[in-house]
Formats: sequence, C-alpha cells, structure tokens
Amino acid sequence: MRKQKLEQIIALSPVPVKFLSQTEIKKAIQRHMPLTDIESKYGFSGLYLSFDDEPFIVIWKKKSNLKIAATLLHEIGHATCDKKNCKCFTCKSCDEDDAEVLSEVHADEFALKKCIEINLIDVLRIRFNKISNWDSDYKVQYKASKILMKKPIWKRCKKILDILDIYAKKMGKYRKEKYEIW
Repeated sequence: MRKQKLEQIIALSPVPVKFLSQTEIKKAIQRHMPLTDIESKYGFSGLYLSFDDEPFIVIWKKKSNLKIAATLLHEIGHATCDKKNCKCFTCKSCDEDDAEVLSEVHADEFALKKCIEINLIDVLRIRFNKISNWDSDYKVQYKASKILMKKPIWKRCKKILDILDIYAKKMGKYRKEKYEIW
C-alpha cells in the first residue's frame, strides 16, 4: 500500500492516531478497563480510546498496511460518532450492549462508505470479509454484523465485490493486484 493512501486515511481522523506495539496497546487500555478473556486471547488491531480528556486511536503497528487501513477506518468511524455526539455514544436510556452494537454498526458503515468513496477496493474486501465472518464468541460484533448486512451500504459493497470477481473470472484469471488502487 502506498504511504499516500494511509496518510489520506489518517487525515480523516478527528483525533490523533498512535501506532503502538500490542503490549503498549494493552497497557493503554488496562489503565481504564479490564481486558475480557477474548480480548486477552486474540489481541487487538486497533482501538478508539475516549477515556481521557484527549481521545485518540491506537493501531497495532505490526499489521500489514492494508489491515492497518481497514482497522483505521473502523476506528475513525468510532471517533467520528463520538465527536458528533452520536446516540451510540450519548444514549443514556439505551442498554449498554445496544449502544455498543450501534457503535459497531456505525463504525463499520463509516469504514465501508469511505472505502467506496476513496477507491480502497482491497480494504473494502478486508472489512467486508471481517464483518461477514464474525462468530458468536464476539457477541457485540456478531449482532452488529447481522444489522449491517440488512443495510443498503452492505448490498452496495457486495455488488461491487461481486462485479469485480465476475470481471476477474471472465478475464480468465484472478489477480488480486489488478484491482488494487494503491
């Protein structure tokens, strides 16, 4: 991935972005909340942390640039909701799980829309596949994925990816690199 594209994504963020090691990310989180068994077992690609007066996004620096871009867009979605006082961050009457599910839906919706807007086809494919494959161990993300799959943006993304796959097969070969915009 070209550095320009990653910088373009970072520029979308309403909060600072920090690239940290997995250990540094865990330390940043543990100051504010306990880690669940799943989080401890599987680790993190990135997180939006809004516990301090100065919220920020942390991204695990050892991921590939494509995975960094996919994670970063999702976390920017969270930060954008927070900055806009979206109900997924401000709802006092909402059940905590419902607010968290809504937050995940909004973050993924933001990421998918931005992938389309700025022609990040490989990043779109990563986000799409991740959302498609959440299992019930991740209760919040699983519920959010089921909601998101009913939204128009999901159908639009699926259609784009299906068209690219059909085109690639008609060409007699599937070369993922052919569709990279980077």
